[in-house]
Amino acid sequence: MSVKVRIIEGGLGEITQSYSSSHTGMDIVGKGYTLANVVAHSDGEVIEIVKDCNYNTYPNGARIYGNYVKLKHADGYCTLYGHGAYNTVKVNKGDKVKRGAVLFYMGNTGYSNGGHVHLDLYDPKGNKINPEPYLDADLPKEVELPQPVERNKNATQLQVIETQLNVRLDHTTSAQSIGFCPVGIYNIVSEYKDDKYTWYEIEKGKWVANDGTWCKLLPAEKNEVVLTKEKYNELCEKLWQYLKENL
Repeated sequence: MSVKVRIIEGGLGEITQSYSSSHTGMDIVGKGYTLANVVAHSDGEVIEIVKDCNYNTYPNGARIYGNYVKLKHADGYCTLYGHGAYNTVKVNKGDKVKRGAVLFYMGNTGYSNGGHVHLDLYDPKGNKINPEPYLDADLPKEVELPQPVERNKNATQLQVIETQLNVRLDHTTSAQSIGFCPVGIYNIVSEYKDDKYTWYEIEKGKWVANDGTWCKLLPAEKNEVVLTKEKYNELCEKLWQYLKENL
């Protein structure tokens, strides 16, 4: 069944291999399992390119993507389009391209078992992330990391101890990471528990996991009121005055 894919000329395509831990990108062909022109997902600049590859390679080959184009977009995200047919690449390094501009025709160059385009999506830190949510949508905006706050003894807060704790955009390990959480104290917006972790939302839409050692809960402190003899006598006097005036 065809899906909307804005990197395919005509806007429809078929997914032949999805994103996974062992395949950190997506393989796509044209509508009806045909070959088609590959176009830019969004406005960007060509920062890497190979256009003279006319052969297949093995997984450890020098040109695993064959002919490919890598674009840098707003907010630092990058897309890479691989396996272009020989002698069909239409752009050059340094070119500024618009969304929908033709990059090349699908081919079978590089480490490939048939004509298709391989799509990689990189976040601003250079990590590969799942492109599927953005096949027919704008790329995400860069999201800033949460920053520690001061201790509020009247509230239960979370102290992050682990220096390499991912901040994710949802309470699951498959959600996008926006980087490591700075060590420090955070307010708790909400909480979620799964079979493995307790997740804490430390800013709206920004979550960290706790396995019991990565973070520490700082409970609110009880405010004990000390009633001195002088204060007690003062309260008794006020009560006596009230009773005399109202009874």
